Amino acid sequence: MKFKFLALATVVALFIASCGGVDKGLVDNITKFEGDWTAMVTHVNGISDTMTATADETMKACEEACSKECTDKKMTAAMDSMKEACKISKEGMTSTIANITDFKAKLKTSTDEFTAWKEKVMKGEIKAEDATKALDEYKAKLAEAQDQIVAFQSAFDSSKAECTSSCDEAKSCCEKK
Repeated sequence: MKFKFLALATVVALFIASCGGVDKGLVDNITKFEGDWTAMVTHVNGISDTMTATADETMKACEEACSKECTDKKMTAAMDSMKEACKISKEGMTSTIANITDFKAKLKTSTDEFTAWKEKVMKGEIKAEDATKALDEYKAKLAEAQDQIVAFQSAFDSSKAECTSSCDEAKSCCEKK
């Protein structure tokens, strides 16, 4: 009798455990999303590093070009205008880098929240229906983040191009006699 009770208890426990498991399709969707999210975070870190290095190089070249005095005193006003344009462009690059740094901090928070949420889902603490809705919200955050990355890159590239153009004009101005 003791054996039958133990066998019945084992079967019931296995049945309950199998019913309480997490839906395989949901797990697959979470795993795919996690890979996409991780790739996006890696991309953001890479472009942030690239922007910082590029901005440093561009600003240094601009400083060198704009620090020279024009040999033709008639060009002083033009040179001052170029220096101001360069200053605004440098502020644009600096602002973009600051914004992406803030964005990375927010991504870290979102990543931590996702990790905690995923653990609860995997433990079966969140219903599949609720987990699916939350995953859709995370997917929307991913799409928004990807759009934001494009905006950061566009703003940075624009400021860098303006800075480089001002730098080239300043070099040309100083070389005129």
